[in-house]
Amino acid sequence: MAVKKYLLAILLLLTAIGVVEGANQKIIIDIPGSFIMNGKNISVLGSGSDSVSVDVDGVLENVMQDFITNESTFVNGVYVHIIALSRSPQRAVLNITVLINCGNNVCESGEDFTICCADCGCSTSNQVCSSNRCIENINKPNAKHQCYTDADCADTSACTVEKCDTTEFPNRCIRTDISACVAGDGCCPKLCDTDQDADCTEIDKCESDADCVDSESCTQETCQGTPKRCQYTHQEGCTYENACIIKGTVKEGKFCEGKSHEWLSQKVDNQACVDDFECIAGICNNDICGQSRSKTLTYAFYTIGIIAVIIVVWYVSLIRRPKPSQ
Repeated sequence: MAVKKYLLAILLLLTAIGVVEGANQKIIIDIPGSFIMNGKNISVLGSGSDSVSVDVDGVLENVMQDFITNESTFVNGVYVHIIALSRSPQRAVLNITVLINCGNNVCESGEDFTICCADCGCSTSNQVCSSNRCIENINKPNAKHQCYTDADCADTSACTVEKCDTTEFPNRCIRTDISACVAGDGCCPKLCDTDQDADCTEIDKCESDADCVDSESCTQETCQGTPKRCQYTHQEGCTYENACIIKGTVKEGKFCEGKSHEWLSQKVDNQACVDDFECIAGICNNDICGQSRSKTLTYAFYTIGIIAVIIVVWYVSLIRRPKPSQ
């Protein structure tokens, strides 16, 4: 009976040793580099002359090479021991020991939410376990972060590219509109149509007239057709302070050219013109600004002046003429 108990004890000891040996490995890793061992995410981010920077499930630790006692450094559930370091190529030989089996969905002895939240969960409902780390639950009200990965920013639009920006606190989603006309991506960008992008053959680019409103006050916008497209009917005039101004209006030395919808600078004398409002002088005669009518007006003024002088002289002569004696 005693022999059986002795044999059973030896068997259990051998089993335990096998488990420990199974969680102990010599790793040769390029720096930077990562690997997973017994459910623990282990990354070597950098190295010094006698140290390495190790990240285990988000916990960062600087591990020194111990030449005297050869002791390992405990980092978030993982024992790390430096065997050798190489500068060129940058590489480390490490002895890694993990005494737990994280990721088997059983919160076992030696595990807790800090070391293995994959099995033990997080301490509060405001956190979730992601890549074996307890992080803020972004779906909770008043969460500071919007995202942790690009996938957290995914929306229903095929015409945006979503990225999670983690460079500043808090993390935020950045969405960039797709502008390239590429068939097969399910997107029909604003400036693309069926002749440039096959996706546009079945995709509506508007739902109502309101979707087609632009910055031009002299256009009438409608959403119509199959698939729906914005249609623009241009009115003759120019946009000014969110209103459509009629052709020929002059504002601040510029006139409205109705057909092109542009505000053009008025012209000086002797420049070609079509209408009076194009000219600073307000006169366009024989397709020239100012010239012909200006001369006509000058001659008219001279003539009126001469006539006025003649009338004055005649009137004065009448007054000075001696009256006949009675």
